Amino acid sequence: MGSVKNGRIANYRIIWQFTELSTTLQQLSEKAKTATEEIGRLKGLHDVIRNNCNDFKSNVCIQIDQLIEQLQMRKEKLMQHVEEQAENKRRILKAQIVRCTGKLTKTSALIQFCIEALKEPDATVYMQISNALLHRSTSLEFLWHKEMRTKPEIDSDFVLNLDTKHLQYTIQTLDFAQLKAGRRGTRFKGDPSRGRSDKKIDIFQ
Repeated sequence: MGSVKNGRIANYRIIWQFTELSTTLQQLSEKAKTATEEIGRLKGLHDVIRNNCNDFKSNVCIQIDQLIEQLQMRKEKLMQHVEEQAENKRRILKAQIVRCTGKLTKTSALIQFCIEALKEPDATVYMQISNALLHRSTSLEFLWHKEMRTKPEIDSDFVLNLDTKHLQYTIQTLDFAQLKAGRRGTRFKGDPSRGRSDKKIDIFQ
């Protein structure tokens, strides 16, 4: 009787673990699908950054080209600042994509391995690995939102303005208005309304 009872308990345990693992895998599969789409959109931001950067530089060039020849050297420094800011955005975006893609790759590998385990006809073999697989998949699903952060960590816009009201005074110190504020004691924040800070770059170095 004892062996029969133990056998029934083992069967119930297998059924419960099978159900839990199947449910978790289904949830992970949906999240992996969503993450794949979101990572695709993240990759698309490279083009957005490039286009916005080109548009911004074109607008700045139009203003500078209307000024006298003395502004040429300052123009090159402004272009350097814009390009450095764009490069910083690309670097952050690339790192985010690498992290998310790596997490997604590990998740996909675990899902595939679990699927193969579910096909195992030998209950003894399945029992040897089921606890570990259930623990790993459950932990992965629980920490998903914490570890899979696909919201863009950068602002693809370039929020900089030229101060042209007092041209004769500023011609030797032409600068973006945001950087002038930074030298008065306010750190450069990019677009204050967005609450996102960009690294300060001193274009006079």
